[in-house]
Amino acid sequence: MQRKVLIVGHTDERDVESGVHLATLSQQRAKAVAALFAKSGVPARNIYYQGAGDTLPIANNATAEGRQENQRVQIVDVPNTTELKKYLSQRTANAADFQVAVNTHARYSSRNESKNQESTSNGHKQQTSPQPPTHASRESSLPHESVHSAASTEQEGAGAVPRKPANESRQSETQNSSIYGYNFGGTPTTNTGTEIDLGEPAPSHSMFSIISTAQAGMPVHISSCLRDKPHGSTDVRNLATGEELAPRNYVPGFDNNVWASDVHGNLVAIIGATIPLDTGAPVPTPKILIYKNYSGNPHQRPSFKTNAPINVYRGAEKTLYRVFVRGPAQCIDLVVPTRQFNGNANLYYTASGLTYSARLEFAVQR
Repeated sequence: MQRKVLIVGHTDERDVESGVHLATLSQQRAKAVAALFAKSGVPARNIYYQGAGDTLPIANNATAEGRQENQRVQIVDVPNTTELKKYLSQRTANAADFQVAVNTHARYSSRNESKNQESTSNGHKQQTSPQPPTHASRESSLPHESVHSAASTEQEGAGAVPRKPANESRQSETQNSSIYGYNFGGTPTTNTGTEIDLGEPAPSHSMFSIISTAQAGMPVHISSCLRDKPHGSTDVRNLATGEELAPRNYVPGFDNNVWASDVHGNLVAIIGATIPLDTGAPVPTPKILIYKNYSGNPHQRPSFKTNAPINVYRGAEKTLYRVFVRGPAQCIDLVVPTRQFNGNANLYYTASGLTYSARLEFAVQR
């Protein structure tokens, strides 16, 4: 028997549980079902399992009915390993089904809400508010130390990093981010941040990723990272060997690349930015390096560095790469048009008790 069986556990999104916990929970469910298949006579070497956590919703997490549908164990039967990898590379999710999505139907039918907002070319809607004192931004290249770090990111692996519990208060995050004394410029913003328009949902190639007819042509709007928390999933593993079936295809521009931007005299770099084409695959955690008051010296050391959890939301023509920095910056929303190697971003940080939103222009460092 050469046919392969994939068992995938799924959960809904839960306010009191982190993405890492949900991934582990769903993996335990999937492995238990996989063990039953093996006990029934299916060779363990032909069985794969995964905990997809809350990364692949098939219904709207904003409703009780949708959350119930998202609680499921999925069984996929394919002829061979090649077809299994093909299936995985085609898994997608409708970004409108995540809790952070704005009510798509209401926004689509209500045009008046957009009259007092400015739409920008990358899909952000920027609110107008007074700017704090600024100084000229310096043009700069990425320090050699950062570029070399990109190679080491893969060696260190993309395993889960410690994350704050989902029920930890927003207030504590704000207090922690204000002690660093960074100034990224920008404008004061509300605690909801800037909403992002991803356009139409990403096309679905899988029978298990269903985009409802009512939403298929409607733009997907995502709330800012200030209102979000990390999702999580586990690797696809073989039941007999425990070996990982790693993804092989990646979104252009996000294949262990380095993205960098100068903002208000500071340099922000994302080292090892990677997005598997498989929406249910774990998104590797990149290194975030920030150079306070960057002088242009290629040997300058970063003043802050961390490994940051990532959420990815994909539309038909844009990808939102969401970085939970939780340091001098609270988070970054980077929006990249499909097949492009540059994109605009909103960086959120706290200063003097206020939350600011700063605009960045990121580009891949070649």
